[in-house]
Amino acid sequence: MARPPTSPSASHEELGRGAARRRATDPTMSNRRRFTKGHTSTIATRPSRLGWRRAIVAVTAVSMLVSAATIAVAPSPALTGGSPAKPRCATFGLVIWLDTASNGAAGSIYYKLHLTNLSRHPCTVGGYPGVTAVDLAGRQIGRAATRETIHKATVVTLAPGATATAALRIVDAGNFLASTCHEVTAAGLRVHPPGQAASKLVPFPFMTCSRTGVADLAVRALS
Repeated sequence: MARPPTSPSASHEELGRGAARRRATDPTMSNRRRFTKGHTSTIATRPSRLGWRRAIVAVTAVSMLVSAATIAVAPSPALTGGSPAKPRCATFGLVIWLDTASNGAAGSIYYKLHLTNLSRHPCTVGGYPGVTAVDLAGRQIGRAATRETIHKATVVTLAPGATATAALRIVDAGNFLASTCHEVTAAGLRVHPPGQAASKLVPFPFMTCSRTGVADLAVRALS
């Protein structure tokens, strides 16, 4: 039997369906224009999976090369000489005490004032401790100790259990006029470690001048 002739519109519909099938089954088709009689059509494309894989491999390789180059030219960290600085000895970690084995000289008596590190870590002290005479209530009596600059002050590192020492001079209060000195008995000493606001009391009764115009206490730098 002879097939009935197809109409031009039917032919165009079949061409359209064929193009759609080709687009669905062939994702690698490149963008191009197909020319048919009296009409054009553009077929959308997308890269193949193989193309994506090649692109990813290329990018990864470039990244690895850049990273390797960066590592190769990166400067090594600078090395600093010496050990890190030790912290200052805090008052609460120190035992402050006075060696009462004295040495007398020209109306004065020298004692050894000790600062012992009882903390669990090394620390440093340096310079002059602050020293004042105090009464039983802890109030200051007279003038604070002046500094005897006999030798240069240095920083001393104290390991746990180690001790730094400063010489403390107490002038005999009897060397001064009674009206100038106004002699009283001190209950002890208040000592501030260098650079510390906190202090500790050292029990030690002695005769001292209560007038601030008299310098009857003097201290040397720790060593």
